Amino acid sequence: MEQKRKFRFLKVIQSILAGLLGVQQSKKMQEDAETLKAHHFIIFGIIALIIFILSLISIVSYVIS
Repeated sequence: MEQKRKFRFLKVIQSILAGLLGVQQSKKMQEDAETLKAHHFIIFGIIALIIFILSLISIVSYVIS
């Protein structure tokens, strides 16, 4: 069970990163939508977006100073 959960976690992370970068194929996106739960995408998507925004803010602050 633990290995199955870990695999699903990695699959969610991979799917979200591919979606954020815009490189996910439509076939893969459809497969993920059928096999993964929506709340996984929502939670990890929000976390990934916050990390992305914070990293952009820190990079801009570093460049400006």
